[in-house]
Amino acid sequence: MEFKGISLSESPARMALWQEDSYRYLEEELDSDYYDLRESLLEEFNKIQTGHKYTVDYKFGIVLYVVLSRFGFTIRDAANDDKWRYLSLNVIPDIVAKRWGKTAEIRYYKQGSRIWIKTIWWYIHLSRQNNINETVEIIKDNSTDQILQLVDRIGKHGYYVAAYRRIMYFYWKARKINPNVGEEEFRKIMTLHTALCKTIEPGLCEGGEEGYAKMLFDRLGVKVC
Repeated sequence: MEFKGISLSESPARMALWQEDSYRYLEEELDSDYYDLRESLLEEFNKIQTGHKYTVDYKFGIVLYVVLSRFGFTIRDAANDDKWRYLSLNVIPDIVAKRWGKTAEIRYYKQGSRIWIKTIWWYIHLSRQNNINETVEIIKDNSTDQILQLVDRIGKHGYYVAAYRRIMYFYWKARKINPNVGEEEFRKIMTLHTALCKTIEPGLCEGGEEGYAKMLFDRLGVKVC
């Protein structure tokens, strides 16, 4: 499937139409691929029975990650904000609205780093373990703060994906050892990573990305084993 995009300059007009008459807006015809994608996402979203914001974020993030992959969504697509805007505004604006309401323009299109579905997709991608069940296990007890701290820490060369996945794994391990480890410690871990990765290539550290991630926790005195 070829994913379409909508530019930042075109987005306010689409947002205005959605805000003006959401029922008629959603009745607009989508092509068959996008119709099937929308139906798949809606069906899975409707199974998420909770009002807890983080639970909605990670559970729908998993759904979004799996379903988009099934439709051929790639890393190249995920790096294109125009494609996220199209999905937010033209395909599932009602799902975005159930999480953020109809006036939070920043969560639909206005700022790339705050587009909701983009943020939760990258959160899952950067947290991914060997399979979906393992991924859910290590993120289910986190909070929205971990989403922001992880996704916002992008370097000049992009994300160090393998290192981030080990960081998320060790953070889960650390919390199993000491339940008092939480948002403050994670924020310090990610701040240290941001500083170090300017001069250190995680994959070239002793032990590779795993050794690098463990070193971050060791430096802050957070036990992971």
